[in-house]
Amino acid sequence: MNFFLLLCGQPVVCTFITGADTTRPRRENEVDGRDYHFVPTREQMEQDIENHLFVEAGQFKENLYGTSIQSVKDVAQQVSSQRLQYLLITYL
Repeated sequence: MNFFLLLCGQPVVCTFITGADTTRPRRENEVDGRDYHFVPTREQMEQDIENHLFVEAGQFKENLYGTSIQSVKDVAQQVSSQRLQYLLITYL
């Protein structure tokens, strides 16, 4: 996921790597943790949703998708405090 920011008149690209969690089967060319976080069972993801471990979640066709709180924390740790400050200022 790329965010394009304009800082001091210069474009800056900040790249964050995160993948949504899903219950759908992994496709041949996909890598767990890069493309998606593949949850072994629907029941496990439903339980995690009920335990408020997701920022958002929903269903598309037969499968669940969502953004876990942990994945948001992981992205925040990848970003320097300076870039995070610019992101917050830009999106507020």
